[in-house]
Amino acid sequence: MGACFSVSDVVKLLGVTRKALRVWENHGLVHPGRNASGYRVYTEDDLLRAFETWHLQSIGFSLDSVKSYFLVFERLESENRIPDDTPIASLHKDLSLIYAQHKEKLEKQISRVFNRMDETLASLDFYSDAPTSWRGQDKTSQSANAAIINLPRPWKGERFELRDIQLLNYITGSLESGKTPLARRLFLSISGRACFIDASHAMHCRYDDSSPEPSAICLPIESRVDTIVANLIADGATESEALRNRIDSIERAIEARYDPVFIDDVENDLDLPTQRALRRHFLALTKSGGPCLFLVTCSSVIVDLAAVGPNEKIIFCPSNHSSPICVLPQPGSPGYEALTMSLVSPDVDRNEFVLAFAQQSRSKAQTR
Repeated sequence: MGACFSVSDVVKLLGVTRKALRVWENHGLVHPGRNASGYRVYTEDDLLRAFETWHLQSIGFSLDSVKSYFLVFERLESENRIPDDTPIASLHKDLSLIYAQHKEKLEKQISRVFNRMDETLASLDFYSDAPTSWRGQDKTSQSANAAIINLPRPWKGERFELRDIQLLNYITGSLESGKTPLARRLFLSISGRACFIDASHAMHCRYDDSSPEPSAICLPIESRVDTIVANLIADGATESEALRNRIDSIERAIEARYDPVFIDDVENDLDLPTQRALRRHFLALTKSGGPCLFLVTCSSVIVDLAAVGPNEKIIFCPSNHSSPICVLPQPGSPGYEALTMSLVSPDVDRNEFVLAFAQQSRSKAQTR
């Protein structure tokens, strides 16, 4: 009959708990017998089965996956093909499938961990003891400012330092290049009363410990928005609800003394003349003492390479997800050619461009 082991023996030999043995038994993974006194006893085969169960669980297998693993051998045993004439190819195929499913499960868990790590790093950046400070500094000397962050997904947490932050900063790149996640991470890392305006015109705000100075704005926000929109239309812009919403969000941020202000997808639903007028408005706003702006965009009009001045900065996110770089608006400078290829003219239909990009991405994936 061979050696028999009590529950205490198995606990000592394998270093597992009595509760674990009971759980494995309830799931049909181990099948201890009973002695004359009714106590559980384990044979050498039972002990080996318990050890295999412990090993599979230690590498992350669920109890259901462990059971599927054992069912492969039980099926072959029932067909009397073990140990003499085991069909090795069939056995390997079945076990490979189980391990492949486990690998897929672990990859999903890793992805969730990375996402949680991004959120944790963002919070760590937010509560850092030495973030970039904006309050009490001369806007004309902001080139001394810098932001240091750990890059979010689609990157892998690489350290990124943004130096010489200007009055008007463009975060740009092709679709899915990571420009919006980069902007959100910068928004969380820079201290002050920062504001992030997303594509739906919703405002996400952060506060520091300082109290804002009393606002010197006297006119109601509706009147200011009416005046600014009228001036933009006089400058060639097309009147639209999207334009009014954009200006309304920005003016509310200014009234609340948010600085800096991040604006995601700034060109969304705005035609070429409107984007040109809006760019001129942004330049005038920052030069007249308005907040420092970070514009997330892929518009070749908002990022006018021929007109980028000394108080403007271009932060480019490469499509291959290498680290973002600051690009000088000069042909031949590092990243310039890739930057020009990523910018889109407002004449291009946005929906068609998105569909074309998605089709191109699928084609690349299929050829790999």
